[in-house]
Amino acid sequence: MTLSARGATPLPDTWLSKEGTAVLEVTLAARDSLIVPTLAVSPGAKGPAHVFVRRDADDFERVAVTEVAQLNGRSAITPTKSGAIATGDVVRVG
Repeated sequence: MTLSARGATPLPDTWLSKEGTAVLEVTLAARDSLIVPTLAVSPGAKGPAHVFVRRDADDFERVAVTEVAQLNGRSAITPTKSGAIATGDVVRVG
């Protein structure tokens, strides 16, 4: 097993099974955002990014959003218009 951090030199195998202290710096990437699949977010060519939100069985509305952060295939978004998308809304992927 090799332990490493982004941009760091891998730790030597001789450190395995040894006791020690690790210091981690954790950064909050997004606050007060909604999480959607990254594939649901379409970048805006001449404006904000957007997602398509289901309003009726076959009807989707384009909602302008700001993509705040991405991690592991998920994006944190905030709508540019307050209340345009909410927790539990269905978004179209792809």
